[in-house]
Amino acid sequence: MAARRFRGVQRLIEPLKRTLGGPNVGAVAAWIDAAHGRTVEARRYFETLTERARAFFSATVIAASGLSALTMAAYLLRDEACLRIAEQLWAPRHEPIFGSPISIQAASSYYRGLIAHGLGDTGRASQLLTTSIDVHRRLDAPPLIAASQAALAEVTNDSQLAATALKAAQAVGAWGIARQANAMADHT
Repeated sequence: MAARRFRGVQRLIEPLKRTLGGPNVGAVAAWIDAAHGRTVEARRYFETLTERARAFFSATVIAASGLSALTMAAYLLRDEACLRIAEQLWAPRHEPIFGSPISIQAASSYYRGLIAHGLGDTGRASQLLTTSIDVHRRLDAPPLIAASQAALAEVTNDSQLAATALKAAQAVGAWGIARQANAMADHT
């Protein structure tokens, strides 16, 4: 089932990569590859990331979805070199809420927290993800609150927080977040 779903997603993303190209599409493709265990393909994206693409992610507003996807790919890969690239791309960005003119991706502290966790800095990750929860509460964004709680539960190994994230994710139909929180609740 998962292999068939991946082939379906791949059929959608491959034409985009060929026709549109660009850093955002490449980052989304790397995230999809990482999520489906295609680590060689996902790492290749990071290895071929040009200076121009890095400048794009660091300076433009329309890079929100790509930088978010790139961060998620690096986090899933748990590859230090990829995580360091993501960390460098976030360095010049100082806005508390990360998004584009058409959508909010999440609090920048959420992505920075994932990077810190991937790099093994659990203290910093906890601090950043706690900030992320606070920002998302002020935005009244239940799916983003649940995602931040699930990530923090993973960092702190907190089954009670994972259960809270699971309940919140289920309430808004955020099934991917619910799976993450459920795995964490079962794990502890």
